[in-house]
Amino acid sequence: MLLFRNFIDSFFTYSIKNIFLLLIISRIFFIINLIYIFYISIKNKIFSKLKKYNFFKFSFLFFLIFYITGLLINIFIRNSLINQLTFTFLILLFFFTFYLGYYFYLQKNIYISFSRLVLYFNIFLIADIFLYRLFSISIFPFIADIHNYYGNNRYAGVFLDRKVLGGYLCVTFPIIYNYLNLKLKNVDQIFINNIYFYILIYLTAIIFTGDRRPAFIFGIVLLFYYLFQKKKKINFKTILIFLFAFILIYLIFYLNVAIFNRVFIDTIYVINNFNNFERGNWFQLYHISFEIITHSFQNFIIGVGSKNFTQSCIDIGKLNCSTHPHNLYVEAFVNFGIVGFSILCICIYKYFKFLIKLLLTLRLKDRFNVFTALFIQVYFFIPFLPSGSLFAVDLLIYYSILNSIVILNLLTLSNYYDFKKI
Repeated sequence: MLLFRNFIDSFFTYSIKNIFLLLIISRIFFIINLIYIFYISIKNKIFSKLKKYNFFKFSFLFFLIFYITGLLINIFIRNSLINQLTFTFLILLFFFTFYLGYYFYLQKNIYISFSRLVLYFNIFLIADIFLYRLFSISIFPFIADIHNYYGNNRYAGVFLDRKVLGGYLCVTFPIIYNYLNLKLKNVDQIFINNIYFYILIYLTAIIFTGDRRPAFIFGIVLLFYYLFQKKKKINFKTILIFLFAFILIYLIFYLNVAIFNRVFIDTIYVINNFNNFERGNWFQLYHISFEIITHSFQNFIIGVGSKNFTQSCIDIGKLNCSTHPHNLYVEAFVNFGIVGFSILCICIYKYFKFLIKLLLTLRLKDRFNVFTALFIQVYFFIPFLPSGSLFAVDLLIYYSILNSIVILNLLTLSNYYDFKKI
């Protein structure tokens, strides 16, 4: 019996450590981890322990209000059972975020192993990106064949035909950055001592995937973070690093016309032609969303219900309807009207306000904890760029795992700072 229990514990420990890597293979592994974390949480009464933290009570209150509002709207418009169950899945991910964060807080060694695996796995992916862009080969030959078939303007590596590699690298960077700032005395010191060089190589790799949104967000967030650090000033070494990165990016754009067109020419074309509602133009989706919202008074007030964008698009006589508006805020307005949209915006505003006030309160050496949180929220909640669906399962899963790191950091900081004054 003891041997079996040790085997089960070892299996789940391995699964949690590799949660990101296993998720790439199948969602089944995430469901296994979700069940395990809920079991641990119930066993150790984690919910009652979290209730003493103000940030949990605040988050729970706003989440509950948003969830109940969405649930009532779905019931009122008689939304399908599948769509209602998908919306209900939000509550599981909300608690999973906090429970996993608390689990990492209690099991720091597992958190460190988890973060270190992400660091080295991403280095492996970055090496593959450079090989493909420089020499048109991949560490996995069949991957190169797949991408040659689909075209070279975007590269997804181990994600195959799902063009999310740039987004994956961007959203997992806060995990790596958070881990490196722990400054553990091991071989990872090489990254800590050359952090800006590593960041620029990382940014270059994201650009080379052809994913524009992650590259833009990563570059802007890192630039502002660098400029507003009090103790970091531009020096000769920094100038050389920026110069090296610029030359490297220029050479690959010069050698690869497809990615140059993807990053620059196509972007400029979309911006200059936003009034021409062609297929694939995000502004077309926003225009259709506006028509759905203004189609009736009910649509404006309470929306059309979760995951009903396609049907609503067809109902107003549109062709080639997408599955969602590709913008978080537009989708919230279409699904839940002005009521749900307002609740979501208030929640996001309060969250960012709390993080910024906390950032200004912390000592400089502790600010990386909040920067990690801000990076994640900016990526998911930046208002004016195309985004994934509010109810996309993969997106929600990634967001919940990433925010567990935020919860870990807040729990750690609460030992040294009084959040009640923030």
